[in-house]
Amino acid sequence: MWRLYACVSLAACAYVAQAQEGGWELIERLDVPPPVVLNKQSFIPFNPKLIGPPPSGGDFFPADTWIYSLWPSAGNYYAYEGGPDIIMDDVLIPLSRDPSGVGRFRVSRVELAIYFPQAGAYTLQGFWTPGSSEFPPEPTEDPHPYLGSNQGPHTLFVPQAGVWRLGTYASANVFTVQMGRTNEEGTNYFTAYHGVRVSRPGAWVVGVPGDPNITDLFVLYQDGEYNAGYFQEAPASFMFRLQGAPDVPANILSGRININGYVGSYTGRVALIKVRQGTVIRNYEVILDPEGNFSLPLDESAGSVDILVQLRPGLNKKVTVTLISGTTIQNFDLFNGDASGDNRVNDIDLLTVLLSFGMNEPAADLNADGAVNDQDLLLVLFNFGRIGDSL
Repeated sequence: MWRLYACVSLAACAYVAQAQEGGWELIERLDVPPPVVLNKQSFIPFNPKLIGPPPSGGDFFPADTWIYSLWPSAGNYYAYEGGPDIIMDDVLIPLSRDPSGVGRFRVSRVELAIYFPQAGAYTLQGFWTPGSSEFPPEPTEDPHPYLGSNQGPHTLFVPQAGVWRLGTYASANVFTVQMGRTNEEGTNYFTAYHGVRVSRPGAWVVGVPGDPNITDLFVLYQDGEYNAGYFQEAPASFMFRLQGAPDVPANILSGRININGYVGSYTGRVALIKVRQGTVIRNYEVILDPEGNFSLPLDESAGSVDILVQLRPGLNKKVTVTLISGTTIQNFDLFNGDASGDNRVNDIDLLTVLLSFGMNEPAADLNADGAVNDQDLLLVLFNFGRIGDSL
């Protein structure tokens, strides 16, 4: 049963919608004739209506623009009836949209077109789900609702019948989806599904660009399972777009730097870390905690890297590490004895310790116990002749 709202003017109705719409905003009413409404018995209409072009999509970059936009600007438009079922449309994003190859996308806003055949109150809920690696892709999990203020379901007050362009409220994360991948005749895509449930008689608008080579796959989520068999591939797409950017988590290098025989605190000490991936070398500085622990965001992508750590009086230490997406744990143990900082333990270091013997000279206090003594001399003698690593 619908609750209709009488307004003295369209502007007043628009104010009611703005104030009470929940997680969706009515962006604009498209100046188009009412579309043919489809149901389960008439997926392909016999007499489709031709309507004017809706707003066109934008580019994928720079970040946080339209990462997916299928908003046909010409052709025949219909609407698929809403109700208790979730109608889902596949999303195919080329691999080039996420050069990291991770395929994890943060969506900060969703826009779509809904046909409301009468003014009144409607409930609306958006969903998403990852896609399979098959082609055409299939949803792999039960649909997930939106996040944050867009969680829903929301009551939407529509002041006037017609086709409306809607949008979620922009937020840091409407949803983040780890997409699957397809490979159809050498063309690679990230795949996922987007869906919407709108109470009857609302309907999700479908557009046909007019290109017979453009086909799309629709599925129905009904009674706890997907019913892809009912739908057919058709030269059409639901009118919706996703705003956001690839969400590649920062690759973090975390661990502890320990100089053998060093008993002092590492508080505030700065270590130089060099990372080589391929032919590119980047320099980082990290501030250590009292135990020598650190956590460093890297610009490098997941994969093999060479890492060189420099921290006096330790000799340089190089390791080869395979970075993972997320946090890679790697500890570094450095040989002690390099008082001069030339990355080797030799006569210069021995002389430095001997000349400072019995004094409080930080450069020669190799174990950081506050005095230059036998312990520091032994560190030089035990590691005499060692040379540190280099990239």
